Amino acid sequence: MFDDRLYGAGAAELLARLGEVSPEVAVVMLIGHQPAIGDLALSLVGPGPGLEQLSGKFPTAALATFAVPAWPELAPGSGRLLEMVRPKRLPD
Repeated sequence: MFDDRLYGAGAAELLARLGEVSPEVAVVMLIGHQPAIGDLALSLVGPGPGLEQLSGKFPTAALATFAVPAWPELAPGSGRLLEMVRPKRLPD
């Protein structure tokens, strides 16, 4: 699905849009640009485990995978970082 509202949206708008996802949807992939996508990732993990991995630059083509509560309950700090993949660390 392509949602025109997401183009140029900030982290708060991205989080709000994710909160609109039906609870029946198990997996969502959100593709975006900096700084919003990196800011969203930082806000999802909040303080604690995972924050160090997300600190600094969120490089182009990076992938952050989160476990989150049901979409309507999504809020800052409610996610748990499962994995952070940076392109330069991928095997050739």
